[in-house]
Amino acid sequence: ETCGDEEITGATYEEYGSTEDASHSVTASCSYYPPGTHSSPDHSFIWTPGAGTYCLNTDESEFDTVLSVWDESCATELECDDDSGETDMGFGMSSRIEFEAEAGVTYI
Repeated sequence: ETCGDEEITGATYEEYGSTEDASHSVTASCSYYPPGTHSSPDHSFIWTPGAGTYCLNTDESEFDTVLSVWDESCATELECDDDSGETDMGFGMSSRIEFEAEAGVTYI
């Protein structure tokens, strides 16, 4: 298992793709399944933003998503959301997190 698959920079980032061939890194606490009971593939990003409020979302996803924010070691989950985002599909499969980041702190 890995924690932090890809480093990103900047305040705005868009990613299009699939986790179909990805490995499983962490299980978010708000996931439908209890921790340790599944191994759905995921993709994580290493990010060290400036101070501010940031919104992470999977609003244009065509499949069910979960978002979580972790500390640099992936030991502590800081935020988690399953299905509160907006979607064109109309039945709440996307996720959205708004959180306050500290300058110079690395998040996964």
